[in-house]
Amino acid sequence: MTLGLAKCLLGFASMKNKTREKRAPAKPLQSGQVWQMEDSSLRVGLVGKTLVHYKHFNNQVKRSPVSLSSKDALQRFLLENDAVLIQEGEAPRPLP
Repeated sequence: MTLGLAKCLLGFASMKNKTREKRAPAKPLQSGQVWQMEDSSLRVGLVGKTLVHYKHFNNQVKRSPVSLSSKDALQRFLLENDAVLIQEGEAPRPLP
């Protein structure tokens, strides 16, 4: 291995991703959670391995359809809209 390549590899190893350090770790999605946003709220229904059932309520609408999205997309949506967790979800039950 040449000296230049070794320096380059050491440089990559010492680099840190600054944006990840600034973000607070997201709470894992659980059934029953209620997230409040500026003009709406979101209630998490069923949570699977990769998908989440949820209802997104606007303040003007009494009913809202059940939506289905990936966990990553929903967490990104909550982060972008500065959602605040106002009700904790149910604790996962152990399998019998």
